[in-house]
Amino acid sequence: MISIPRINIIKPVIKWDILIPTLVFTFIIAEMLFAMNYIDYHLYSILLVYGVLTGIISFVVNWLLDFVD
Repeated sequence: MISIPRINIIKPVIKWDILIPTLVFTFIIAEMLFAMNYIDYHLYSILLVYGVLTGIISFVVNWLLDFVD
C-alpha cells in the first residue's frame, strides 16, 4: 500500500516584538517630520506605507525562518 506523507502546515505566529515596534517607530518619525513641516502629505503617506510594508516583510521573513531548524 502506498502511504501519502502528511504535510504539517504551521500556522503563522505573529511576532509582536518585531511588528509593533516597526510600525510604531515609523509612525512616530513620520508624524514628527509632518508636524515640523519637513515633509508634505505625499511623503508622509509614503513613509506610513513603507512602515507597514516593512512590518509585513519582517513578519513573513520571521515566519519563514520558523521552518528552518
